Amino acid sequence: MCEEHAHTHNSLVTRYPLLVTVKMLPLLQKKMEINLLRTLLIIFIIYYIGRLFTRYILPALFYNYMDDKMSEFARKQKKQRQHEQQQAKKKEGEVTIDYAPNGTGKNKPSKGEYVDYEEVK
Repeated sequence: MCEEHAHTHNSLVTRYPLLVTVKMLPLLQKKMEINLLRTLLIIFIIYYIGRLFTRYILPALFYNYMDDKMSEFARKQKKQRQHEQQQAKKKEGEVTIDYAPNGTGKNKPSKGEYVDYEEVK
Protein backbone atom coordinates (compact mmCIF):
# COMPACT_ATOMS: atom_id res chain seq x y z
CA MET A 1 0.00 0.00 0.00
CA CYS A 2 2.91 2.32 0.65
CA GLU A 3 4.27 1.64 -2.81
CA GLU A 4 0.98 2.69 -4.35
CA HIS A 5 0.95 5.87 -2.30
CA ALA A 6 4.56 6.68 -3.27
CA HIS A 7 3.79 5.99 -6.92
CA THR A 8 0.69 8.20 -6.74
CA HIS A 9 2.70 10.96 -5.03
CA ASN A 10 5.44 10.82 -7.70
CA SER A 11 2.89 10.99 -10.47
CA LEU A 12 1.26 13.96 -8.75
CA VAL A 13 4.63 15.73 -8.55
CA THR A 14 5.25 15.27 -12.26
CA ARG A 15 1.71 16.24 -13.18
CA TYR A 16 1.25 19.13 -10.79
CA PRO A 17 4.54 20.73 -9.76
CA LEU A 18 2.68 23.76 -8.39
CA LEU A 19 0.89 21.52 -5.89
CA VAL A 20 4.24 20.41 -4.45
CA THR A 21 5.43 24.00 -4.24
CA VAL A 22 2.31 25.04 -2.35
CA LYS A 23 2.79 22.16 0.09
CA MET A 24 6.45 23.06 0.58
CA LEU A 25 5.75 26.76 1.05
CA PRO A 26 5.71 26.64 4.89
CA LEU A 27 9.08 24.82 4.87
CA LEU A 28 10.57 27.35 2.48
CA GLN A 29 9.27 30.20 4.62
CA LYS A 30 10.90 28.70 7.72
CA LYS A 31 14.20 28.31 5.86
CA MET A 32 14.02 31.91 4.65
CA GLU A 33 13.27 33.11 8.18
CA ILE A 34 16.22 31.16 9.56
CA ASN A 35 18.53 32.54 6.85
CA LEU A 36 17.29 36.07 7.50
CA LEU A 37 17.80 35.71 11.24
CA ARG A 38 21.27 34.25 10.71
CA THR A 39 22.20 37.14 8.39
CA LEU A 40 20.90 39.71 10.87
CA LEU A 41 22.81 38.02 13.68
CA ILE A 42 26.05 38.13 11.65
CA ILE A 43 25.52 41.82 10.86
CA PHE A 44 24.81 42.51 14.55
CA ILE A 45 27.97 40.68 15.66
CA ILE A 46 30.15 42.47 13.08
CA TYR A 47 28.69 45.84 14.14
CA TYR A 48 29.44 45.27 17.82
CA ILE A 49 32.93 43.92 17.16
CA GLY A 50 33.63 47.07 15.14
CA ARG A 51 32.22 49.21 17.91
CA LEU A 52 34.36 47.50 20.54
CA PHE A 53 37.42 47.84 18.30
CA THR A 54 36.93 51.58 17.78
CA ARG A 55 36.01 52.24 21.40
CA TYR A 56 38.69 50.27 23.24
CA ILE A 57 41.38 48.73 21.03
CA LEU A 58 42.00 51.58 18.57
CA PRO A 59 42.52 54.24 21.28
CA ALA A 60 44.87 51.92 23.17
CA LEU A 61 46.94 51.38 20.03
CA PHE A 62 46.95 55.13 19.36
CA TYR A 63 48.06 56.01 22.90
CA ASN A 64 50.78 53.35 22.80
CA TYR A 65 52.04 54.74 19.48
CA MET A 66 52.01 58.32 20.79
CA ASP A 67 53.81 57.28 23.98
CA ASP A 68 56.56 55.65 21.91
CA LYS A 69 56.93 58.76 19.74
CA MET A 70 57.04 61.08 22.77
CA SER A 71 59.73 59.00 24.48
CA GLU A 72 61.75 58.90 21.24
CA PHE A 73 61.46 62.68 20.96
CA ALA A 74 62.55 63.11 24.61
CA ARG A 75 65.54 60.81 23.99
CA LYS A 76 66.59 62.86 20.96
CA GLN A 77 66.22 66.12 22.91
CA LYS A 78 68.30 64.75 25.80
CA LYS A 79 71.02 63.62 23.37
CA GLN A 80 71.02 67.03 21.69
CA ARG A 81 71.28 68.84 25.06
CA GLN A 82 74.21 66.62 26.08
CA HIS A 83 75.93 67.36 22.76
CA GLU A 84 75.40 71.11 23.23
CA GLN A 85 76.80 70.92 26.79
CA GLN A 86 79.89 69.11 25.51
CA GLN A 87 80.37 71.76 22.84
CA ALA A 88 80.02 74.51 25.46
CA LYS A 89 82.74 72.89 27.64
CA LYS A 90 85.36 73.27 24.89
CA LYS A 91 87.51 76.35 25.19
CA GLU A 92 86.71 79.31 23.02
CA GLY A 93 89.09 79.63 20.07
CA GLU A 94 90.01 75.94 20.07
CA VAL A 95 90.97 74.70 16.60
CA THR A 96 89.87 71.36 15.17
CA ILE A 97 91.67 70.00 12.11
CA ASP A 98 90.15 67.21 10.03
CA TYR A 99 92.60 65.72 7.57
CA ALA A 100 91.30 64.09 4.40
CA PRO A 101 93.77 62.34 2.05
CA ASN A 102 93.65 63.25 -1.66
CA GLY A 103 90.39 62.38 -3.40
CA THR A 104 88.38 61.29 -0.34
CA GLY A 105 86.27 64.41 -0.25
CA LYS A 106 85.91 67.21 2.21
CA ASN A 107 84.79 66.46 5.76
CA LYS A 108 83.13 69.46 7.30
CA PRO A 109 83.60 69.87 11.03
CA SER A 110 80.51 70.03 13.16
CA LYS A 111 81.18 73.62 14.29
CA GLY A 112 82.82 76.81 13.15
CA GLU A 113 84.01 77.85 9.72
CA TYR A 114 85.71 75.48 7.35
CA VAL A 115 88.81 76.84 5.65
CA ASP A 116 90.21 74.85 2.77
CA TYR A 117 93.99 75.03 2.60
CA GLU A 118 96.91 73.52 0.71
CA GLU A 119 100.24 72.60 2.19
CA VAL A 120 103.15 74.54 0.75
CA LYS A 121 106.48 72.67 0.40
